[in-house]
This record gives sequence, structure tokens and C-alpha cells, in this order.
Amino acid sequence: MKDCRVLLAFLAVLLGAPVSAELAESEPELSDSEKARIAVLAEGALKDGEISQIQYRSTMYWLNTYPCSVIERAVSEATKVELESAIATNERWVGVKILGFFKFENWRIVYVSNGVSDEPYLFYSGDPITSKSLGAWGGAATFFETEDMKNWTVKTFPQVPQELARCFAWHVTLNRR
Repeated sequence: MKDCRVLLAFLAVLLGAPVSAELAESEPELSDSEKARIAVLAEGALKDGEISQIQYRSTMYWLNTYPCSVIERAVSEATKVELESAIATNERWVGVKILGFFKFENWRIVYVSNGVSDEPYLFYSGDPITSKSLGAWGGAATFFETEDMKNWTVKTFPQVPQELARCFAWHVTLNRR
């Protein structure tokens, strides 16, 4: 078992993934090759009539932005454990695991595995340790739905900071890994 962990750590370093138990400090930018790959897909979808010209232009705009630079993503292992316990209690779930964390000002979005449904992103206007989520989003969104996801976030959570709404939309449509 120890050999497997060593091999996984080696592969993570080789692939540039964080090895620590803490969540990444920031959302990684899209690589040039990933941008080119998505651009080709968008061009094909436009050519085939699967997306509109407006969706294509929006995709190209979002593809060349990086809205997550101001969003805090890191959370310590101790805080992660505290969050998992609090969310499990507040949401009445068993076995919650934190998969991702987004913080801007007083707002947080916590991506969790709950063992009950698709892995939801829970939205909080305060500290998740002391409050229940305002709502959640789970599922899939395509690269041409970034603007729609930002609009959904702002409509569903009217007080959410634009910076957080933009990062969330970009993350779930263009950079979800």
C-alpha cells in the first residue's frame, strides 16, 4: 500500500498536481493547448449548427479570461475536517468529503461528495461551519454555457459577488477537473 502512495505522489509531481492534503491555493489557468482544444471544439460546434454565433463569441471571450485569480481556493486539512463535519450535520448527510473550496469576501462555494447525489457545489453567504447552505448546484455544463452559468448563479444567489459567480461559472464549464 505504501508503494502505491509513493507511486501516486511521484505521478502527481510529474503531472504537476498538488501532493499535499490541502486543497489547491488557486484555480489553475487553462493551458494554451487546452484553450486551443476547446476553440477547435467550439468552431466545430458552430460550423455544425450545435451552437449559435452568440454562444461561440461568448465561449471565445470566456476562454481567454481568467476570473479565478482573486478567489481563495486553499483550505487547511484541519479546516477541511471541520467543514466536512459541519456540512454533514447541517445537511443531514453521512460521509461528506470536501472536493473543492472557493472563497471571496464573506461568500464560499464548497464542492462536496455526499454519498447521496451528484457531487454538489454548496453556496454560503457566511461561514459554512456555522450556517446552512443557501442552495446548491450539481451536474454538468458545457464550455458554451459559461455565461448561462454565471447568470444562473447571480439570479439564484442575488447577493453573490460577481467575482465569485464568474469564477464558479468558468470553473464548471471550462476548467472542471
